[in-house]
Parts: sequence; C-alpha cells; structure tokens
Amino acid sequence: ATPPEPVMINDRAAVYMSADCTHVKLQKDTTQLDVCWAEFEEKESSVDKYEVQFVRTGDDGVVKILEAFSANNIVCSEGFCRTNRILPLKPNGFYNVVVRAYNLQASFKDVPSSELRVPPIKGSGNIVLMLLVLTSVSTVFWLAMLIYTEWLKRHKRLQAELEVFRERELLEQDLQDTFEACIEASSAGTGGTGSSQSVVSALGSAVDIFTLREVVFVFTDIQDSTAMSASDPVAMKHVQKVHDSVIRHQIALNNGY
Repeated sequence: ATPPEPVMINDRAAVYMSADCTHVKLQKDTTQLDVCWAEFEEKESSVDKYEVQFVRTGDDGVVKILEAFSANNIVCSEGFCRTNRILPLKPNGFYNVVVRAYNLQASFKDVPSSELRVPPIKGSGNIVLMLLVLTSVSTVFWLAMLIYTEWLKRHKRLQAELEVFRERELLEQDLQDTFEACIEASSAGTGGTGSSQSVVSALGSAVDIFTLREVVFVFTDIQDSTAMSASDPVAMKHVQKVHDSVIRHQIALNNGY
C-alpha cells in the first residue's frame, strides 16, 4: 500500500508553523508552538493517525530532536489538524516539526513543516544591560567608600600627629624662652642665692627665677619610647604626660623649672 500524501499548495506541503497557524508565546524559559496542516490524502485507505516530532536546527545545521514522535494533543476537524506544545525552546532559535501520517495499512509518510524562528525575549537585552550598569555602579560606590574610609583614617592620623608636633614645638619654644630668661636673670643678679625675680615664658606663665651662680640642666628619657610611639601612639602620649608630670613635680620640689 502507498503511504498517505500531504496536501500540496504551491508545490509545498500544507504543514505550517507560520502565518495564521503559528502562535509563539514566550513564558520565561518555555515557548508554546502551534502547528497545523491539511489532512493528508489517502486513495487506497483512510489516514489512521498522525504523529508529530519537534526539532531544532542549529547554526551548524545539526538537527536536535526536542520531542519524539507523539500523537498526543492532536485535533483534526473539517480537513485540518492542529497541535501545540510547550517546550524549553531557546529564543532566537530555528524550529520546525515533522508530521507523520499513518494509513490503515501501517504505511506512513514524514513531511517537515516550514521553519520558524522563535523571536528573542523582549527587553531581555535591556535587563542584562541594566544589571551590568547596576553592578558597575555598586562596585564603584563600594570602592569609593573604601577609598574614603582609608583617606579619613589617614587624615585623622595626620591631624593627631600635627597636634603632637604643635605641642612639642610650643613646648620647645617655651623652654628656649625660659632658658634665655634664666640666663639673663642670672647675669643680672648679685650672686646671692636668696633673691629671685619673675619672668614670663612663651606659654604666658609667670616663673620665679632664683639667681644662681650655676645652672643645672636635667635630661630624662623614656625607655623604649621610639618603639612605643610607632606601635601605640595613644599609649605613648599617655606615658609622656605621666613622665612630664613626675619630672615637673620633682623639679618644683627642688626650686627648679
């Protein structure tokens, strides 16, 4: 027995995946495809059943079967048959369907449909671009925050060091002025040990200078001060204040400055 033959229109089999017989609806990662065809002609016996197979054609011409031949969900009425599938199709891909018609003698005929290009998802490019822009902006923002944080730490550290430097500079100037005042007062004295006069230091404090024949300078040192200043400046500042307080107290007890 001869197999069924498709209806020919303009020398092409009337199996469509385009025009009025195709409905492509993108739903996330699935696409619904509608396929229709005119019922095949069979002279010796009627058509017994139809089966369809969905395939995809790659850019390299390789055909990938997405669904084996199946008779599910095929409806024929008034000379036309229709079926649809929801399959995980790739947007911007090329697809077609193979219709297989069986007659009562178990002979069959395979006829491919016209090819269909599934359109890309609308707005998908914009979404990807937006995500890239947001990622870039976020990266730049956190990088800027990191740079600002490091700059702020360095700025505070420099401010603290500048404050210490100014205090030391003022103290050095005070000591220098007081020293000069002591020399001047000693030179102008009568040589006795009981007389005194008041001088004003660079810090504005009144200091009573005893006129002595000899001037004694006391030099002190804080053990491991250099290492402590480098490792823990805050602790070193506290140690310096304790040291200065002790030395000044002892000097005052001995009528010194």
